[in-house]
Amino acid sequence: MRALLVLLCLAAGVDAQAQDATTPSTTTPSPTTPSPTTPSVNADAIVLEEQAFVAIDDKQWCLAMRLFEKAHSIGPAVGLLLNAARAAEFAGDLESAVLVHEQIKVFEGASKVQRTAAIKKAGELRKQLKSSTNTNCAILEVLQPPPVSASESAPLVEVEPDAELAPESVRSPPADLRMIGFTSAGVGGAVVVAGAVVGAIGLLPWFAHEDAVARVLQAERDRDDATAAQADQVAAREAWNGHGRLLTIAGGIAVGVGVAAVVTGLTVALTAPGDAP
Repeated sequence: MRALLVLLCLAAGVDAQAQDATTPSTTTPSPTTPSPTTPSVNADAIVLEEQAFVAIDDKQWCLAMRLFEKAHSIGPAVGLLLNAARAAEFAGDLESAVLVHEQIKVFEGASKVQRTAAIKKAGELRKQLKSSTNTNCAILEVLQPPPVSASESAPLVEVEPDAELAPESVRSPPADLRMIGFTSAGVGGAVVVAGAVVGAIGLLPWFAHEDAVARVLQAERDRDDATAAQADQVAAREAWNGHGRLLTIAGGIAVGVGVAAVVTGLTVALTAPGDAP
C-alpha cells in the first residue's frame, strides 16, 4: 500500500518538480514504478520511512530523498534506495540520484535486474547533467522532517517487487453470506406464496368452465333445460381467455423463480463459512 502511495505521489509530482527545484532541470524524468520497500524491524527506520511518505504528500522531494536514505542506513532495503533515487530525480538533484543508483549497483539486497536497471539509469542521468543545471538538496538536519511516532506509523507488509497490489475494495471485510442467504430464501418463499395465489386466481375460470360443461352434460342426460349452464360455460371460457390464462402463467413463473431463490439462498446460508446462526 505504501509503495503504491509512493508511485501515485511521485507521478503527481512531475509538474511540481520545476517549482521545488532552485534551478529546474531542462529534462523532465520519466517516472517508473518504485520497488516496494522491504519492512524493517527497526522502529526508527519505520518512523523515517513514514516521514518520507508525509514529505511526498507535501511534494517535498529533497526531504523525502534524505529520509529514505536515512531509513536505509538504519534498516537497509533496496526499496528505500529506489524511492530515494526517484525522489532525488524529481527534486532536480540528479547528482544525488546518480549516487543512489551507484549504491543500488553494489547493494547485496538488490536483484540482478535491479542492478542492471540502476547502471542504465545512472548513465541516463549523467547525460542529463551535461545539458541541465543540478539542484543540490540540503542535508537532513537542515530540512527538519515532520515528527511521526513509531506507534502512529502504519504497519508495513512485505510485497514482491512485481506483485500487483489489490484494490482496497478487495481487502474490505466480506459481507455476511449467511444473512444474505437466509434473506434470499425468505424473499423466495414470499414469491412462491404470491405466485401460488395468482395462479389459483387465474385457474378459477378454468374450473368454472369445467363445472359448466359437466352441468350441460347432466342437463342433456336428464333432458332438462341447459341454457343457464351453457351461458356459464361461455362466460367461463371468455374469462379464461381474457385473464385466467395470463394469471396462471404469471403465477407459475413466480413459483419457479421463488423456489430457485429459496434453494439458492439456503445453499449459500448453510455452506458459508462462519459461526452458525
